[in-house]
Amino acid sequence: MDPLCPICQFSIAENYHYGVQSCKSCAMVFSRYVKNKRTLLCLENPRFCNPGAGLRESCRKCRVDRCYEAGMDEHLVTVPYRGPTERPFQNDNFPLMSAICAVIHDFQAAVENRFPFTGNFRGPFSSGDEFYSFTEHAEYHRNHQSLLIEQLGQLPAFDKISHVDRTVISHYVRIPFFFLTNNWQSVKTLSKIRSNNIDFPTSNRYFPLPSVYEQLDMEGAMAYVTRSTPRLHRSTCEPIARALLEQRMLGQQHIHPAIEQKWIGDENCFCLFLLLLIVELMYDYCTPSFMKLQMFDLKTKILREFGKYYLEEWELEGGLYRVEQFLATVKITLTPFEVSRVILSELFLGAFVPPNAPPSVG
Repeated sequence: MDPLCPICQFSIAENYHYGVQSCKSCAMVFSRYVKNKRTLLCLENPRFCNPGAGLRESCRKCRVDRCYEAGMDEHLVTVPYRGPTERPFQNDNFPLMSAICAVIHDFQAAVENRFPFTGNFRGPFSSGDEFYSFTEHAEYHRNHQSLLIEQLGQLPAFDKISHVDRTVISHYVRIPFFFLTNNWQSVKTLSKIRSNNIDFPTSNRYFPLPSVYEQLDMEGAMAYVTRSTPRLHRSTCEPIARALLEQRMLGQQHIHPAIEQKWIGDENCFCLFLLLLIVELMYDYCTPSFMKLQMFDLKTKILREFGKYYLEEWELEGGLYRVEQFLATVKITLTPFEVSRVILSELFLGAFVPPNAPPSVG
């Protein structure tokens, strides 16, 4: 039986909207409020204010309040218009590359809407409200995971998987997905800082979001963790800081230069590589043999598109070899994430921790 919308408790929660599984009607109410921000008055009547009374009669203020309480994120509502030069790659000869480029384009638009590049950066040493904590970063990951769930449904093979199973899949692919896209974002932000001659130190710094930086040393990592979790003792913060710093440094050592030097090709190639990584992880995690067969078939088609793109567009010598080599490097680089996962799990920081049991998709 399909679940009821947790906000109105009247309609079916058909999909995820702005970070919460809900009905389209409640999503529209929330969206209109965020875009207009009109003052709403409560009807102060249980018949209209309590959920389950019906949609037409419901109190709009109480309904919007319940949207926020359920976890809807207003930053996911408005995605800025992108000019013609920024349209995603589309080519009928490369259907998989076109599909994943469209998904990444929408995902990046949502990120840049929430964290626009302005030349002002938030980090571990920022004062007051400008400090960007890792609990806030975890909230960002949670909210944007819902986008990932929806966007997976737009991809070949994944569109035949149920929403529930795509949710399970997203728990397993989100850490590698964000690990790669955050490093990609860092390369792009560094390029913008240099091209715009912005006076901001970039040495030993990592920019996971367009307006956020992290300091790549133990002092910066400790400031990040202790300020994020002021109730934890310093001795407890140290292993967290060390684990997070190790993750960042692995990215700087293996991922960052490969993206910056376009080791596997242009941005279209990078997007297709993200799809390849997701498929590779699902092949490892899935238990039903028919699902493994689907993922293997999809991987073969992705590699075929890589080869065709290199020959027709990119002309990168030894391209397929580099793709396979980079895939192996990324998978090895992701191994230490299990250590920090255990540490964070023991501290009940569930926002960073995927489920323990592998999914049985299908």
